[in-house]
Amino acid sequence: MIVLFRKVGTLRATAALASWMFRIVRNECLRRARTLARGGEPFTEAAVPSAEDDVLARLEIERVAAAVAALPDDQRRVLIMRDVRGLPGKAVAQSLGLSTAAMKSRLHRARAAVRACLDTVPEEELPR
Repeated sequence: MIVLFRKVGTLRATAALASWMFRIVRNECLRRARTLARGGEPFTEAAVPSAEDDVLARLEIERVAAAVAALPDDQRRVLIMRDVRGLPGKAVAQSLGLSTAAMKSRLHRARAAVRACLDTVPEEELPR
């Protein structure tokens, strides 16, 4: 799609859009096949993230960070220790002076609150 966007200026007749797009996609596939045949690295989307993917990932990270920051302190500590740091449940409970059941309850509430916060769409992003 990026190649098509870059080449849109070369389109001469709008009626030829389908064949024009096919030609660009065909040429891109051939180029990638030649690169692979020469022993080059395979092209993967994960290996070369687009600028748009990078921006979207940063925005999502900011949304998650804001949702975690909005949690009450006791829930935030449990969530960070368990899900971010990856500590075992017993270690989290002991370090916070909680029973394992209380730690699990706070963790569940924290996860539910973050999920609910991320599921809501800000009003300025709603289509009009």
